[in-house]
Amino acid sequence: MNLKFLFDNNLSPHLAAGMAEFSKTDVRVAQVVHLRSRFAANTPDEIWLPALATEGGWSIISCDQFKKTTAERELVRRHGLCVFVLDKQWAGKPFWEMSANFVTWWPTILGVAELTSKAAYRVPYKRQGQKTLEQIRA
Repeated sequence: MNLKFLFDNNLSPHLAAGMAEFSKTDVRVAQVVHLRSRFAANTPDEIWLPALATEGGWSIISCDQFKKTTAERELVRRHGLCVFVLDKQWAGKPFWEMSANFVTWWPTILGVAELTSKAAYRVPYKRQGQKTLEQIRA
């Protein structure tokens, strides 16, 4: 499998770089990058989402609640992208706390990305008892 992940501009490039390093041990993962390594920081979603879709195999990690609207979810589905939206509790957490928590979710995110496309999932902050992600419905 050649999973590719792009961390949205609302997440730290350092988190993306860290996950890229950790993922070098997982043969399923081809790339983990931050949006700013591929596009200008102010590039509209309507530009970079289709660009990734033409390459295929991309999943998006975002803290942006833009995935809530029906039009934006349709844009994601139309382009065959899988999106993982970090729940609002992630915002404002100290970097190290958030990073440590994200690392615990990473195997679950990889498993879901491996099995699906054209879908959006909410990643809760609390891991207690949570083994799966909640799919965001249109």
